[in-house]
Formats: sequence, structure tokens, C-alpha cells
Amino acid sequence: MLTGTPLQNNVDELFSLLSFLEPRQFSSSETFMAEFGRLETESQVDKLKAVCRHACHRITLTTIASIEFRLILLFSVLNMCTG
Repeated sequence: MLTGTPLQNNVDELFSLLSFLEPRQFSSSETFMAEFGRLETESQVDKLKAVCRHACHRITLTTIASIEFRLILLFSVLNMCTG
């Protein structure tokens, strides 16, 4: 999921994104906030990173442009093969 803006150091916002992506895994805001609402230790931060690693990636505009170019090229080739 591309948000267009980075998270603003807000665990509520992170939960909203994660629950949208994985509603079964992240179904309870209360449970999530009880565990991660007050990130006070490095072990809590590490656990949170592990929990959301599959859903959160930072990419640059250059990477997005590269992916977009490859998709356009792929669709062009597919159109030539089928059309």
C-alpha cells in the first residue's frame, strides 16, 4: 500500500493501515494499543517492526518510476503478443 506520506509517529495510524491490509490479524485496536500504544523499550519497537515487516516498506520515487516503466514495458509486450 502506498500512503504518499510517511506515518507521523502515530501508532493509531499504523494500526489503521495494518488493519486495512490484514483485518484478521489486526482486528482489535484495543489489543494492538495495549501492546504497542506506548513504545517505551527497544524490545517493544523490535517486536512491532517484526509484526508489520511484511506490510511496511519504504521506497523512493526513483524505485516507483522504475517499477512503473517495467509495468508499461510488460503491458506493451503483452499487447503486441495478443493483438
